[in-house]
Amino acid sequence: LAERQLKSSGPAIQSDPAWLLNYGQLLARSGRVNEASAVFRRVAMAPNSEVVLASGEVTGTREASRRALRGLRLNGLSAR
Repeated sequence: LAERQLKSSGPAIQSDPAWLLNYGQLLARSGRVNEASAVFRRVAMAPNSEVVLASGEVTGTREASRRALRGLRLNGLSAR
């Protein structure tokens, strides 16, 4: 349901780094680690913009994507 809701936002928003970070998190939590990793790498290469994380911290999208990738690796979720 969450994926359907995210994707219903339309193709224009789906290239937004903040949207991609949310989508990557959804993929990771769904066990689709390779897809999540690809999404986070895409954000890391995109122009940087500020986002507010769930914790309330303000950071750049590139930094948020690097943290997400580290989290995948640290949690042993990276593909082998």
